[in-house]
Amino acid sequence: ERERASPVVQSVLEVARRRGRILVVDDEASLGEVIQTYLAHHEVRLETTAVGGRSAFDEPWDVVILDVLLRESSGIDLWRELKERDAAAAGRVLFVTGGSLTPEVARFMIDTDNPTLVKPFDFRELVRLVDERVAARDE
Repeated sequence: ERERASPVVQSVLEVARRRGRILVVDDEASLGEVIQTYLAHHEVRLETTAVGGRSAFDEPWDVVILDVLLRESSGIDLWRELKERDAAAAGRVLFVTGGSLTPEVARFMIDTDNPTLVKPFDFRELVRLVDERVAARDE
């Protein structure tokens, strides 16, 4: 008969199962660093440029937190690129925005099923949304 792992080992394994890989693409480095702090129970990578975010799409992520308006590109354009490469990954994007929405951006937010948080947002809500998506990965 196979022995059960000790409670300590079981606990470590449970935490590892709940730990997600999170990509944050936001040109506000200070906000990205705060997000990293709130999500420290996950593996978090911060990219502050669209180019960095685009190259990070080559890796698997449980959740991508994507700013709608980046300095040199549109987060929406990045999302569309990701959707062409991997529709399932595009479904795991959580958008953040400063709230200055053009009619085009507002229409996109209405038409997409991805959640959007408007800055300044409640970091507890961000943590809840990320943790729910990481937990859903294992179901």
